[in-house]
Amino acid sequence: KHFKPDNYIILKMDIEGAEYEILDRMIKDKTLSYIDILYCEFHRRRCGVSKLREHNIMRAIEKLHIPIHPWNAMTKDYLQEMNCAEFKQANEI
Repeated sequence: KHFKPDNYIILKMDIEGAEYEILDRMIKDKTLSYIDILYCEFHRRRCGVSKLREHNIMRAIEKLHIPIHPWNAMTKDYLQEMNCAEFKQANEI
């Protein structure tokens, strides 16, 4: 409603599995074509999403030539710089 295809839109999703429903809907209603860059953390294994469903979503994104950048908040530099306890715990060997 508020966005137009000629807007420059960067979308970041780290929404614990809901990305699949949202991306499926955006493919269906063609709003995915509004996106210029996508940052997303995918949670396929954690949420029981099939490889086929994820593959179909990725193909739709690729067909629109939308760059996909992986997102993982627990590996971001700012967490390390802040000496964040959550960063340390997520990256323990």
